[in-house]
Amino acid sequence: MSGKPQHHITGPFRAEQLCCGDPYELDDGHPIECLPNGRRHAKANLNGGVTLETDPAVESAGFDTGFTPDEKNLRAPDIAVGNVPDDPGWVSGAPPLVAVEYADVGQDEQDLQEKIRTLLGAAIRLRKSGRRSGRG
Repeated sequence: MSGKPQHHITGPFRAEQLCCGDPYELDDGHPIECLPNGRRHAKANLNGGVTLETDPAVESAGFDTGFTPDEKNLRAPDIAVGNVPDDPGWVSGAPPLVAVEYADVGQDEQDLQEKIRTLLGAAIRLRKSGRRSGRG
C-alpha cells in the first residue's frame, strides 16, 4: 500500500460486501483505501514472494491475499505463507505461517500497526482454539 490510507467512506462494513479488486481493506468495519504500490515496494513483494514460495517446506503462498479473521476485518498482507487455497473468495482466519508487510516512505505507521495487530491476533486465536487451516 502506498500513501496515507483514506477513511472517506464511512462504515461499518462487512468483508462479504467487498469484492476481489476493490481497493479497500477493512479495520473493524471501516474501509482503508489501498492504492497501487510504487516501484520499490512492488520489487520487494516479488523478490520476497519468490524466495518464500520456492522454499520446499512451503505448501502455499500468495500476494495480497485477503484474510478475514472475522466479518468486520479484511486484511491483505503483501505476502502470506500458508492457508492460501486455490479457491475464489477471501480466506477465513489469518496466515498460519508468515505474513510479510513491506513498509516504505509515506506509509501510514498507525495503519501498519493495526494491520499487524489484526493478523497476529487472528493467528493467536487460531492456535489457542487448536484449529488448523486447510492445505492450500
